[in-house]
Amino acid sequence: KTFLYKECFGKAVYAGYLIRFRLNQEIVLPDFLNIICRSKNYQNWVLANRQGTARANINAQQFASYEIPLPLFDEQKKIIEETKDLFKKMHEAKAIMDNATSLKQAVLEKYLK
Repeated sequence: KTFLYKECFGKAVYAGYLIRFRLNQEIVLPDFLNIICRSKNYQNWVLANRQGTARANINAQQFASYEIPLPLFDEQKKIIEETKDLFKKMHEAKAIMDNATSLKQAVLEKYLK
């Protein structure tokens, strides 16, 4: 699991079992790294490299071996914006689907009582 903390979330306490990164934001944007860590490529890498039996995971040394694709800064910004647009569309589509499911249930309840 990955999480990108933002100040708008309020105060938070860092748990020692987490891997924490402070990025040089002149080289990589936090939102870009967050996108990378949620990508299928990264998820496949985690599955191939995780260790442990009870709760397999990745440690900081293993994460350091992951080669992060690092496009130019302007390209990172473009990827972030396009991804935000896609997530917005996905959220809107999910809301429509959820509403349709509710409407279907209401129709069934109306006619099948």
